This record gives sequence, structure tokens and C-alpha cells, in this order.
Amino acid sequence: MNAQSGKNDIVLSKVEQDAANEEQKTEGGSTETSITEIRDVDIQPLLSEVEKVKKMALDLVRNHITEKNLLLLTGVFDFFSDPTFLRKLFNSEELTENRLIAFNCVRKIMAPVMESRNFDDKMRELCKVEGCGGFVVVGDSKFRGSSNCVLHHHKSFQQLINNPTVDHFLFGDGESYWPFQLEVKKHVERFIRKLLVTLRRYRISCIPGVRPVFASEVWKKYLRSGSSHHVKTDFDKKKLELIEANLGSKDPELFHELEIALYSRLEKFFNDTFLGSPAYREYLAVYKLPAFFSDELKELQKEEKKKARRK
Repeated sequence: MNAQSGKNDIVLSKVEQDAANEEQKTEGGSTETSITEIRDVDIQPLLSEVEKVKKMALDLVRNHITEKNLLLLTGVFDFFSDPTFLRKLFNSEELTENRLIAFNCVRKIMAPVMESRNFDDKMRELCKVEGCGGFVVVGDSKFRGSSNCVLHHHKSFQQLINNPTVDHFLFGDGESYWPFQLEVKKHVERFIRKLLVTLRRYRISCIPGVRPVFASEVWKKYLRSGSSHHVKTDFDKKKLELIEANLGSKDPELFHELEIALYSRLEKFFNDTFLGSPAYREYLAVYKLPAFFSDELKELQKEEKKKARRK
């Protein structure tokens, strides 16, 4: 349910395992594990995520819709979070087609959050570089993984080495890197990174009809004095009052000046402090492509050069 956490992908990948699993045989020639057992997905983590989303969604719209519509929305969540329904959706062989339809519907719903992610028709995540077609590099305990394929991840790493930028940790592969977030909390402002990312999403992805609700929630959560996640800004009282007066305007540029100011503060911290920190060196160590990808990388680089010569 949560795009940033990636738990949807884990559940879905378990559901649609390669058909090769069905062909695994024991020495006696019989199938070691039945396809029913292979597809037996534990839906408990998903139920927990649905419940979280339900609470957040209802809290978000509670003051903006009628009691009747609030009950209808609650009913929708209750239907889709029913254990019997989810267990059958994920584990029933007869619902394979429905599973794919549901997956694609979720992709459309989550488009603003998952705008940079692509999947093939078997739900395998593809490299985010347009037109590449390669599969993303999966991480492990010593490697962070990537939203790029082997070739483009290597290029991303080289670019970070040669031209480091805070964007990598705000909007790129490093956005979930906890030590960067922790350093920002300690040395800049506790919720500044979350606010910046939220304002950017409002400007780029939020559809016009939702903007007044979105803007109102941003104001209440981050900008209103005494709010739970209040972020101090350099804006004077008049500028803040102007923003508050236009929360219902549907203007995508409503917070843009503030977004620029927050970005400048984070960029300064990144250049002056984070680049020389142990946390940054640790990140480079776990972001660098593992040595066992060397042969595959060389082949991809050769193929890339051949394509370039043909052009």
C-alpha cells in the first residue's frame, strides 16, 4: 500500500513467482512443493498496511466530506481489507487475471507516488531510465539496491562521485537513506525534508481538484504555529498569511517560493556538512555496485558502445 516502503512489490513478487518454480523436481521426479504452497502468501503484513492507509485517508478527508460519504469510504476500506477476500485474491489460481487487473489499477491510483517506476507485464520492476527495458538491481545486506539496471546504476554512482548533489538524497535513489535524514533532523530542522518533498509533490503531481484539501493539510501539519510537525521558515508574517489566505486557490505555485527556500537550506547543509561526514562515506560503500556484477557490467558497456557506433 505504501509506495515508499516497497512492501507492495514484495507481496506481488511472491504472488507471481516465475513459472520455473513449478518445474523444480526432487531426485525422485515428483514436484517438491505444490504451486498452491508456493503461492501461499501471508497477507498479515498487507492487512496492517491497509489499516494504516485507512486511518490516514479518513483523517485526511474527515473535515472535507459529509458523514454519509465518510461511511461509504470506510465501507470501501473494510471490503478491500477483508482477510477472506485478500487471501483469495493473492492465493487463488482462478484469480490470476484479476490479480493482474488489480495490480494495474493500483499502479494507476498510486501514479503520483510511483511516477518514476515501471513494470513489465509480469510485475517485474524495470529500470527507471526511459526506453532501457532492463530490470532493477535488487539489494541485499551489503548493497542498497537501485531503481536502475546494472548499467545505469553504475552511471548513477559515477555521477554521484563526480558531481554530488542533494537531489540524490531528496528525490533519487538515496531518498530512503536514514543517516541522511537523521543528520538533517539534528543539524537543520526535524521535518524540513518531509515538508520539501510534500511541497514538490503538491506542485508536480497533485490534481487541481485535490489541491485545496492537500494545501489545507500541509498548512495544518507543517506551517501553522504549534502544529505537530511545525517547520520554522524565514518567511515573515505577511508571506505566511498570504499563503494561508490562498489555500483554496488550486494554484500549483502556491508553495513554490517556500519550496525553493527549504531546498536552499538543505543544499547548503549537504555541501557544507554532509559531504564530509562518515555517513556519506558509508552511503558510497553500500551504493557502489558489488564486484560480482563486473562481468555483466562490461558486457552491457560493450553493447552500449556498439549501439552508439551504429547510430
